[in-house]
Amino acid sequence: MRNTKRTIAQKSSTLRMSIDDLSSLGDDTTVRIRYDGEIRWEVPAILSTSCDMDVTIFPFDSQTCDIELACWGFHTDAVNLTFLKTNLDLEDYSINGEWNIVSTSQHTSELTEEGLVYSELLFRIVFERLSNYYVTSVIIPVIITAVLTSVTFILPVESGEKVGYILTVLLALAVLLTLFTDSMPTTSKHTSVLVVFLTVTLGMASFVIIVTILIIRLYHEPEDYIAPNWMHSLVTKFRKSPNTAVDTNQIDQTEFTEKNQPTGSSRHGCCNEKVSCENIKTTYTNIELAEFFDNFLFVVFTVLYVLVTVCFTITLYVAE
Repeated sequence: MRNTKRTIAQKSSTLRMSIDDLSSLGDDTTVRIRYDGEIRWEVPAILSTSCDMDVTIFPFDSQTCDIELACWGFHTDAVNLTFLKTNLDLEDYSINGEWNIVSTSQHTSELTEEGLVYSELLFRIVFERLSNYYVTSVIIPVIITAVLTSVTFILPVESGEKVGYILTVLLALAVLLTLFTDSMPTTSKHTSVLVVFLTVTLGMASFVIIVTILIIRLYHEPEDYIAPNWMHSLVTKFRKSPNTAVDTNQIDQTEFTEKNQPTGSSRHGCCNEKVSCENIKTTYTNIELAEFFDNFLFVVFTVLYVLVTVCFTITLYVAE
């Protein structure tokens, strides 16, 4: 056992045990006197204490709880606290469904105030959280629900269920986030990685709603509406056989004949002696653009969700 000395000022900077009631232990003094002169005073008391918790890697965290017992009424010349046993007595401890005791330790210490020394006993208990409940009821449902977010882009616009579907997924994620935060200790000192993961997933689902509404609007635009050029350029880069339309303002259709079309040109032909291929615009209908962005964003968000999940798993593994 170690013996250390501390002052009251030093003690104030450490974790202190808090109890619900500060009063004398026992109104009636009942002692046991053994034949060898040993006098034992056993006072029944139930004390409640709290510990500062680090929930960074919740629910795979372990907590260290320090408990301090001191005799403030008598200095060491009158009362000197010592341990009756070398280890904490866990005979009456019952297995908890959420925590598992990893290790325990104890040592003596002293407090100094105005030249008087007071005896103190320090106990340390290391707990490990049992994470099976949170894995099956929170983490796995969140990952599955997050994957369902990308399925929004597979639904046809004609079904009319795209916005309703993604809103349902968003509400499910919000409910899971609420249930999870209710089961976590309330603290602002540490931020849980899992809460960050849930918040990012919720934000991505909200972004999917905005993108889905824009795609539906593009799908239902009139035929004479021409989408921005960057949309057509993006589709052209990812499609192997784009539809091409000739700009009639720059090409004299009377001179644009099949005779002047070079071998291997696109299905409309694009080059002759007077007009270069740079003057040809590649255009797509609004429906084609909407379908392309649905397929494209499905792949993008699926990959993005996989990357976020992998980063979350690696972060938990490294922090643990």
